[in-house]
Amino acid sequence: MKKLIALFPFILLLFSLEAYAIGISSPYLENNTIQLIKGQSTIYSINLQNPEDIDINVKISYSSDVAKIIDYKEVYTLLAGKLDTPVSFNITASEETKINKIYTVSYSVKPLSIPGGGTLPMTMSIAKQFNVKIIKDPDKAGTYVLGYYAAFIAIAMIIFIFIWKKLKKKAY
Repeated sequence: MKKLIALFPFILLLFSLEAYAIGISSPYLENNTIQLIKGQSTIYSINLQNPEDIDINVKISYSSDVAKIIDYKEVYTLLAGKLDTPVSFNITASEETKINKIYTVSYSVKPLSIPGGGTLPMTMSIAKQFNVKIIKDPDKAGTYVLGYYAAFIAIAMIIFIFIWKKLKKKAY
């Protein structure tokens, strides 16, 4: 009986702890990588999720050389039960990026508070990342090779015509 009475405060503490859940959903990326043609840009969106029955404020932190959050806010309010609060990244492969280099986009979401001034009893951030690989434009990939072949064929034809005319003059 004394053991049960001694454990009672711990049991009461265990049942009084509250934990709130948030989540992030993101589209599937093969090898967790977006391939982007140099000089182009794309939008990549994630969804913040709040399955709880109260609104929760969160902060998003991110780090990247090729991505910026569109309409970035210091604090995002995730409405109760809403599983699709979108956050979009504008990913740009500027002319300064290097072809075949892989850039990492890291981001984290941390619960801050309950709107109206309440605090969350336990906060942990969710950290994720994806990669952006800069590639050549496949439509332009063979243009230089084709140009060299065309120049080679043109020069070969000029030499052939020159030799053919020389041989033709000797025949007469």
